[in-house]
Amino acid sequence: MKFSVVIATYKRAEELGKTLESMSKLQVADPWEVIIVDNNSPDNTKEVVLKAAENFPVPLHYLFEREQGRSAALNTGIRAAQGEIIATTDDDVRLEPDWLTNAERALETLNCDYLGGKALPIWSGERPAWIPENRSIHWAVIALLDYGPKPLPLIDYVAIGVNMAFRREAFERAGLWDNAYGRKAGTLLGQEVREWCQR
Repeated sequence: MKFSVVIATYKRAEELGKTLESMSKLQVADPWEVIIVDNNSPDNTKEVVLKAAENFPVPLHYLFEREQGRSAALNTGIRAAQGEIIATTDDDVRLEPDWLTNAERALETLNCDYLGGKALPIWSGERPAWIPENRSIHWAVIALLDYGPKPLPLIDYVAIGVNMAFRREAFERAGLWDNAYGRKAGTLLGQEVREWCQR
């Protein structure tokens, strides 16, 4: 298996369905899979995933993680992943068809263990006035990111989990996410990516 896409989700079944629809249109030459980790959702997340799996172009797996928190859910998905490259995204994204192909190309070209990419908004109305058009500290709160078109080393810069790809060996060397960090229901706290990257 070349790619595993891991998505942690909590109580966003409707958005997750749209994400899976977008993901089903990925154009990938190599074998890939999708792993959805339900982090105690009280809605119909399981049904949405199982229904999508009926016609999904590749294996679509549903897993359940009882421990609350994005890090715990991602760790469950990473442990189950079969891919050489593990990509993470969120349950409310729309992906370009060449997302995984571009991630693999960048890992090879840049000779790196992990990378992150842009995360741009899909506004359902006008952009709120308090959110600047260009990168700002406000962007990070709502998981937006755009460092521009040129690759930058993730030393002074931090990627966000909505658009990252990792060689499996990176987790074998650095370990999984620390469950003490990362978003949990009812909070906007993060920093699990920064902590892992520092390791």
